[in-house]
Amino acid sequence: MEKPIVAPEMRIYDQQGKRLYLSREERGVFLGDVLSILKDTVRLTDSVERLNSANNRLQDKVDGINERVIRLEARLDTYVEIASKNRLEH
Repeated sequence: MEKPIVAPEMRIYDQQGKRLYLSREERGVFLGDVLSILKDTVRLTDSVERLNSANNRLQDKVDGINERVIRLEARLDTYVEIASKNRLEH
């Protein structure tokens, strides 16, 4: 059976646009499934927000490490220049 389409007025239609007439029990099951999907979507949204927050914290740490590496590289370049000058003088 094809998945039904729910129109804004809460009437249920099949893929060809033909209205489906569901029993009270079938409507209850269908709406229960829709609510379950909505709850899962909210849970997934919360999970994505938590992962995004964790990712941002890790990115901040990586940025800090990157800045320190750049400073160390600059310091190393300075030491190499000093050593080169000292070698040329002696």
